[in-house]
Amino acid sequence: MVRGRGYLRGVEDIENLVLRAERGTPVRIRDVARVELGPDERRGMAEFNGEGEVVSGIVVARHGENALRVIDGVKQRIEELKPGLPEAWRS
Repeated sequence: MVRGRGYLRGVEDIENLVLRAERGTPVRIRDVARVELGPDERRGMAEFNGEGEVVSGIVVARHGENALRVIDGVKQRIEELKPGLPEAWRS
């Protein structure tokens, strides 16, 4: 699996990339592999107690901010989001 960004515009561009030249004959990716475009990789997922994937997050407080106030603000925001969460996470 290869993930990248650049000037490639599609599968053909990737298939035509030269891996090496053997006595002047190019060996292209299409000669040794099948090229497919797939979905973007998932990020921000974590496992919870072996029960499945959950979304995690990191809270960053600004320098000099009161940590307790930040925590209380996060808790308040989570309460506001709860109606949109699955039933198991509303408790």
